[in-house]
Amino acid sequence: MTKQLAAELISSYFSDLTNLINLDTLQEIKFSSKTIDKLQINAFQIFQASYIDEPDSIALFVFTYLDEPNELIPHKLLNLTNELSWHFANNPELSALPAIIPIVLYNGQTEWTPKNVKQLYSKQLNLPDFYFEFIDLQRKTAQTI
Repeated sequence: MTKQLAAELISSYFSDLTNLINLDTLQEIKFSSKTIDKLQINAFQIFQASYIDEPDSIALFVFTYLDEPNELIPHKLLNLTNELSWHFANNPELSALPAIIPIVLYNGQTEWTPKNVKQLYSKQLNLPDFYFEFIDLQRKTAQTI
């Protein structure tokens, strides 16, 4: 995905963020780790952008591409988010951790709505909430899961 397409998706589906994020600063970043390799997320891209009112602070947009349902994607995104947080926590130049916004772009023929992280576990006691944005490109719908 190009920087321009990422900016268009963010402004189209998350218009409230365009008042907070300077999309002109959007740039792709490369990130890999052994943990990420184990998660087997074959297609994802990460873009970062600065906040309008705090140019030294950043937000990360993690785009994951699926063309068929993957019931473990919420768990995989939670682990990816955790791994990114640890990566940025070790950067002494940052005054705060970046906001991480996971976005699943689903382009499968089968209609599908993923579960959230809590729904994956048999006992849902004391589990933290974890949300991601789900965009079904075939049906042109978006929702927070």
